Amino acid sequence: MSFQSGDSVMIPDKELCYRSCTVKRVDGNNIICFDDKYTSYTVSAKDVSPVSSDVSTAVEDNTQLMYLNDASLLQNIQLRYKKQKIYTYTANILVAVNPYQNIPMYGDDYIKKYVGASIGMHEPHVYAIANRAYMSLRSSNESQSIIVSGESGAGKTVTCKHIMQFLASVCGAGNVGNLDDLEKKVLDATPILEAFGNAKTLRNNNSSRFGKFTELHFSIKGDAPAMTGASVVTYLLEKSRLVKRNRGERAFHIFYQLMSGYKTLFPSATTKFEDFTYLSRGKCFTIDGVDDQKEFNIVRTAMRGLGIADDRQKELFGLLTGLLELGNVAFEESSQTTAQPTRSGSDALGRASVHLGIESKRLRHALLNRVIKAAGESITVTLPVGEADAARDAFAKYIYGKVFAWLVDACNKAVPGVDAERFIGILDISGFEIFESNSFEQFCINYCNE
Repeated sequence: MSFQSGDSVMIPDKELCYRSCTVKRVDGNNIICFDDKYTSYTVSAKDVSPVSSDVSTAVEDNTQLMYLNDASLLQNIQLRYKKQKIYTYTANILVAVNPYQNIPMYGDDYIKKYVGASIGMHEPHVYAIANRAYMSLRSSNESQSIIVSGESGAGKTVTCKHIMQFLASVCGAGNVGNLDDLEKKVLDATPILEAFGNAKTLRNNNSSRFGKFTELHFSIKGDAPAMTGASVVTYLLEKSRLVKRNRGERAFHIFYQLMSGYKTLFPSATTKFEDFTYLSRGKCFTIDGVDDQKEFNIVRTAMRGLGIADDRQKELFGLLTGLLELGNVAFEESSQTTAQPTRSGSDALGRASVHLGIESKRLRHALLNRVIKAAGESITVTLPVGEADAARDAFAKYIYGKVFAWLVDACNKAVPGVDAERFIGILDISGFEIFESNSFEQFCINYCNE
């Protein structure tokens, strides 16, 4: 493309990604341009991107841009973001930028506004995407899916919540905004799975550490598709977060919520976050602006809504306590250079066995020994300290994975989707992150995003 003096362009910039400039002159294959501070730059013409000269005007749909290139698209999104317009279309794709603050653009009034409206009738909004999925289901009689992807902290979890709230409110038996028992149960699964599957990372205070595909089931027998239930399929739960993480991060929310509300379940307990090795490894116990005890009460209420009674909850939380106690089982080298629990480790092992419902001797034997099968025979090998540590952590991760799977199953059984013929799927891909120390699960998550 040819340029001339006075053209508005974007040039690559290490700090800003792209820098807005004005062409001064063309010198062969190079462009000499200047920014708003009149700093001059010489850039190869092939690296220069043309943009609209009217930088004050932003469009709702990127396909309406005069120039379709990365720089022009990012400039348009930035202009809208500065006006607190966090949504922008690219045809039927919605680009959302996390505002990191509450913006009054959700709720029943906005839901009513977008019900039945085609994309483009109103400002870009996640409700419009949810409405389009429902209207497509209704008109084509075919199942639909919405994919929500992006890096960690982009706002995927909250976006999925808004989609679920819209569909639950619109597709139920009652009027918009009046949720029946089924729709409440569908929404109750969200705080439970967040508590057990989300965590604070260095980039995101509520990062989903698992992938989730939610199917909202519909019956198409009446005049309009009606929601009959839901099911959740999860994948790539970052179980290793329980036993280790980077400094400044937390394990799964539920452990801190449990400790904050512990005395409501176990009045005689005097435990603190620092008492547990698994919780203290990240050196981070709280999140600014988050009341873990309040969140714990929300989770317990949601569990009751899904039919998980208080006595079952107490068993579940006792099991989680057992995992924390298991993390306190420290080992030392015995006279035979094999592992044995330290004095405090033996005490923790006893407490863990009680909470986990395992005989203390059996648990001790499992942590200190490995069975090898060779030539049709079983050989028991006593583990050194390092391998005993790994066995303890592997056992804790295995149990937590089973707990999470049980919760997902409980959520699915509460809203089974009777007579379902079609569905709207919502795929929430876990966030892309690169840590100083990366778990295998994180590599898989990043690969999934790519």
